Amino acid sequence: GNIAPVVGYRAIDTPRGDTSGINLGVRVIIIPSRTGTADLSVTQSWVAPGSEQEVGLTTFAAGYAIAEDFRVGTDIQIQNARDRQESRVSLLLEWMI
Repeated sequence: GNIAPVVGYRAIDTPRGDTSGINLGVRVIIIPSRTGTADLSVTQSWVAPGSEQEVGLTTFAAGYAIAEDFRVGTDIQIQNARDRQESRVSLLLEWMI
């Protein structure tokens, strides 16, 4: 496994509002398989922390290599702001050339 800081800039634009600013947080990655074919991660970060537009982002992600050059994955992200909560789900099909 691995623990890593999240530091950067992020802009979020949704129909209910938008925010942008520094993005700070932490990411934890766990690799449960000995061969490294599977991984799980949880990321918690904040965009524009301390401001009126602060948004907390929680992301759960999982991936699995079903072949040497083909990988599937998914992630679920929850966005928490003071006046709204939104979420998204994505599916990933990755072909590694």
